[in-house]
Amino acid sequence: METGDGWLLRIRVPGGTVTPSVLSTVARVAAECGSGIIDVTSRANLQIRGVSADRVAAAARAIVDARLALDDAHADALRAVVASPLAGHDPRSQAQHDVATVVEAIVSRLTSMIVAAVPSKFGVVVDDRGAWSLEGIDADVRLVAHGEGWSVILRGADEPIGWTSEPVETVATATQLCVDHERRMDGVIGAIGRDALPALLGLQPVSGRSSTSRPRPHPSVARMLGLFEHTDLERCNVIAAPFLG
Repeated sequence: METGDGWLLRIRVPGGTVTPSVLSTVARVAAECGSGIIDVTSRANLQIRGVSADRVAAAARAIVDARLALDDAHADALRAVVASPLAGHDPRSQAQHDVATVVEAIVSRLTSMIVAAVPSKFGVVVDDRGAWSLEGIDADVRLVAHGEGWSVILRGADEPIGWTSEPVETVATATQLCVDHERRMDGVIGAIGRDALPALLGLQPVSGRSSTSRPRPHPSVARMLGLFEHTDLERCNVIAAPFLG
C-alpha cells in the first residue's frame, strides 16, 4: 500500500517466528529498496517502509523469491495466523499439541483450499494459553488450548461456541463461510445466527468441560520483559520489545 513515506510492503509471519536468515533477507530488501525502516506490528507482521514506486516490484519479487510471501495476494492474505512466538519454548503452555505444526497445517489448508478473496483483515489466532497473552489480538477464529483439544471463539461472540479436536478443519470451514458471505465472522454471525454455527463447524458443546475452555488472565506484556523459564532447564527465554513507533 502507498503511505506518506512511500510504499509499504507487509510480510506475514504465520506463528510469529522468524529465523536469523529471514531477518537478514528482510533487512537487505529494506536497505536496498526502502528507507531501511522495518515495523513490527501487533498482528505478528513485518513491514518494510519507504519503498519508492520504481522499486516496489523488485522488493516484492525478492520477498516472494525468499518464500516469505506468496505470489498470489489473495492466497497470501490467508497466512494471517498468529500464535505465541514462545510456543514450544514455554513450560506454562496449556497446549498438548505442537502449536507450530497446527499453525503450519492451517496455513497449508487455507492457501490450498480457499480460492476467492478473504475479507480484509481476516485473521486466525492459535492460543496455547501460555505465558504470552494473545487476548488483545483481533481474530475471526480463535483456537484456545483446552487439554486434548481446542475451544473455539468467534469474532462477535465473546464466549466459546464449542470445542474441537480438529482445529484445521474448523478453521477451514469458518474461513469458507467468511468467503462465501463476503464478511468477517461477526458479519457471518449476523447473517446466519450464532446458534447455527456449532453444527456448521462440527463443534462439540463446551458444557461440562473444564473452565480452561476460556482464556485465563495473563500478566501484562510490560511485566514480562527479561528472562523467563524455558521447557529445557538448560535454556531460558529472553523477552524484549521495541519502542512503539
